[in-house]
Amino acid sequence: MLRNSAVHGIEASEVRRAQTKDDVGVVRVDFRKSGDGFELVFEDDGAGISPDQLKAAAVRKQILTEEEAAGMDTRAAMALIFRPGFSTQEEVSMDAGRGVGMDVVARSVYALGGKIWRQHETQVNSPGSRSCCPPQNPQMRPWPSESQIMSENGSIMNGTNGSARRSFKLMIVDDSNIMRRRIERSQQFDELELIGRPATASKALELFRKADPDVVTMDLTMPQMDGIECISKLVELKPAIRILVISALADKATAVEAMEKGANGFLNKPFTDRQLNEAIADLIRE
Repeated sequence: MLRNSAVHGIEASEVRRAQTKDDVGVVRVDFRKSGDGFELVFEDDGAGISPDQLKAAAVRKQILTEEEAAGMDTRAAMALIFRPGFSTQEEVSMDAGRGVGMDVVARSVYALGGKIWRQHETQVNSPGSRSCCPPQNPQMRPWPSESQIMSENGSIMNGTNGSARRSFKLMIVDDSNIMRRRIERSQQFDELELIGRPATASKALELFRKADPDVVTMDLTMPQMDGIECISKLVELKPAIRILVISALADKATAVEAMEKGANGFLNKPFTDRQLNEAIADLIRE
């Protein structure tokens, strides 16, 4: 994380001077208590992260097509930095360009039951970017109120005044009818519109092509096609899809594999209503 901030975030001295910044860049590391857990925060005063530059780099490296990049929102573009093999650097060196770094960080954090998020600003004299790695079980995060979710989550608002919410189409995939109904009943977000509850991966793909959901909860153990394979196919169809795995398979290897295929979060069964809604809030955060 420190190397990434220094190599990718901090500009050359002449560039910083032109922006009325100090010649020497600053990277801050903060470890603090948050609710019942802890957060590890990296913050630099560099150039920030440009979603457009990330998408352009992904197209150059043939990770995305131009059409896929054009259809990506800010959240999906920012998530590109965690893809294996992805880098914005054109030249390979010991410090950058190999596409090995942030994907390792993300896999390590998820494998330990934590979460990682990014925040970027591009204004002159403002911190360039922040990355937060809560080294904790995600179930230990404080329960956010609706007002906190709305203030933190720009992706569920239309415009900048917060007067209206963005709606998301939700698809629940699980071979258990009891579990499908439990997820539907327990989620507390008015902006989620349920478009279907398929019981198999093949039915999920069929519905996905027709209804184009934005958010998917995915079981892993299903007949015929498992959830891991289904995740891969969904991401191929829509790279910006937001997938929350909800499974009784709690081993680290399974969680890491699901994340590598394109899942955005992992929730173990059994879970409480609070844990489910925390996971969904993280999923729809911009």
